[in-house]
Amino acid sequence: MLALRMSKGVTFASLMVLAMSSPTKRALSMSDAEGAYAQLQDWYSSSTGLWQDAGWWQCANVLTTISNLAMIRDQIKDDVFAVQQATFTSARQQDEQFIGQRFINNYYDDEGWWALGWIASYDISGNPQYLAMAESIFADMRTTFGKTNCSSNRGGTGGIFWNRDQTYVNAIANELFFSVAAALANRVSSKDYLNIAQQQWKWFQGSGMINSDGNINDGLTGDCRNNGDTVWSYNQGVILGGLVELSKATRDGSHISSAQHIADAAIGLLAPFGVLQDQCEQNGRTCDSDQTQFKGIFARNLMYLHRAAPSSKYASFFSENANSILTRNTNDGKFGLRWTGPFVAPANVSTHSSSMDCLIASLSTR
Repeated sequence: MLALRMSKGVTFASLMVLAMSSPTKRALSMSDAEGAYAQLQDWYSSSTGLWQDAGWWQCANVLTTISNLAMIRDQIKDDVFAVQQATFTSARQQDEQFIGQRFINNYYDDEGWWALGWIASYDISGNPQYLAMAESIFADMRTTFGKTNCSSNRGGTGGIFWNRDQTYVNAIANELFFSVAAALANRVSSKDYLNIAQQQWKWFQGSGMINSDGNINDGLTGDCRNNGDTVWSYNQGVILGGLVELSKATRDGSHISSAQHIADAAIGLLAPFGVLQDQCEQNGRTCDSDQTQFKGIFARNLMYLHRAAPSSKYASFFSENANSILTRNTNDGKFGLRWTGPFVAPANVSTHSSSMDCLIASLSTR
């Protein structure tokens, strides 16, 4: 758990007053993103294919982040291609618990992050190995599809477990499964992926994980009811990317409308003052080493939605958050946890890459 350290006499209330006041305007430039990328790569080890002190699933997210940056900045493409190849070759050899060295482990959500990372890598590089790896990972995730204790509801049959121990049916693993299926449907000539994506979305809608406010809670109870747990930003984000892919695959605009409804509800709850903040940051608390990644995942997937259906309010959201990061959440070129500011140490791969997702989203709206 990361510790929040405050100087004597500095209260959480005073931090929030500073954070919620309008930050000084600072124009975001591509050089900001390039500088952030250079800092990120100071943490990278080509021998392991991973970023130092970052979790396994977080490294998959970083892979997606840098691939998205390469999409809008040709000058770093060759470097990103080299990182992709080093990660593809070396990362899966780092832990003997990995199954068949295919980016497969005991957690289906971890697998989903890597599948999306390799899809993003394929999109920018065209390397068929990466797409094949994503398919291989998805095949493992699929082994539990429709086999949970909560797999039947008014929407139909679907759903996967969070892990191989089959202890929990949660939102993130199921959103990732849906998003990977929908993404593969647009890249592989197999109707199977599209059928699974459609089935999974209907099941997810019927699961009750989307609450009456349009927010997605963390998962289901043992008797298959919404558990009312924390509304995390990343759970509001991954579903957006999946719906964008499903809309593209089906040419059905209603999926964009569904995504916009979820996005608007998330911004209303988690960014009431304009700048995104997860609940672990509120009331003087801080976030653990997983939660520090969450906000960037929301920004990234909102970017996908904005690309599919441009919206001035989303562009303004990106701009305001990126501006706050640059003016209030930066120290020595590193980005911390609090996009609202002020900067609180430590800054690491997770906090830094999460902020980068927002900068990339803002630059992508131009």
